[in-house]
Amino acid sequence: MKHLSGCKSGFTLLEVVIAITIMASLAYLSAISISNAITAKNQLQTRIDVSAETRTALKVIEKDIKSAFHYNNFNYDLLVEIRRDQLRAANPDSKTPQDENEPPPPPDPVPKAGQPPTSQDGPAKKTVVNLIEDYLSKYKKATDLSQFLGGKEALSFTSLNHVRRFQDAQESDQMEVGYYLAECRELLSEKRSQCLWRRESPFIDKKVDEGGGSSVLMENVTSLTFQYKTKKEMEDPDTDWRDVWRSDESGDAATKGKFPDVVKVSIEAEIKGRKIKHVAIIPIDFVNNKEAKKDAPAQNPVR
Repeated sequence: MKHLSGCKSGFTLLEVVIAITIMASLAYLSAISISNAITAKNQLQTRIDVSAETRTALKVIEKDIKSAFHYNNFNYDLLVEIRRDQLRAANPDSKTPQDENEPPPPPDPVPKAGQPPTSQDGPAKKTVVNLIEDYLSKYKKATDLSQFLGGKEALSFTSLNHVRRFQDAQESDQMEVGYYLAECRELLSEKRSQCLWRRESPFIDKKVDEGGGSSVLMENVTSLTFQYKTKKEMEDPDTDWRDVWRSDESGDAATKGKFPDVVKVSIEAEIKGRKIKHVAIIPIDFVNNKEAKKDAPAQNPVR
């Protein structure tokens, strides 16, 4: 039996080295591609998370602002005018209060002609004047409770977005709510950052920007701004946004006793060097402002 000679085959050392080098290069390039893909995915996920958190915060703010509660008792204003007219008719030469929000003084307790005297057996029957005065004195304080105190970086107002969390709690849907920036500790670390806080009080008083409890709505917020406009100002694109809106006594003629029609909210956050900014223009559903009184047209004298 003959053995074939000269037919041995295999790889040389050089060929093996070249093959290993090619495979190592391919593995290295694959590893870099996978690493870059994971990094890009993490960055995108971080951006998505921050964007979702910002949108959620804006949704909460939007719901509160849309439900802003502005109390205006039009019956009170009507009775003030009626009582003023009564005083003018009774005393043509006397001066009555000029402030439309200030009720006229109470009537003279001395019985007048045509008014039944007080009976010793019981209280006298109330007249229309007495009923009007009782109503005005009862509801005078309520007209000052709903307020809108807006600055460029903080906002406090009354709203109808309160949720009663406990059964039989002595609360309603009315509340005071405020938003502002302050430092806080992050939830998953000891690191401190600037956070968006939401303050809520289920009880309304004259100090709308105080009281209640606060909770963190969003971490790592670098900027929070509020701006305001009326419906008429929105129709004019050249009108600038207002940085301050105060409906209390410190407000100007355009804002005192009124709520804005539209609020512009801007939130900017930064996480791991990436900044995200969201802007929302939020209309108030029911502003309930008093309409400006129009002067009666001048009548030509009869000749």
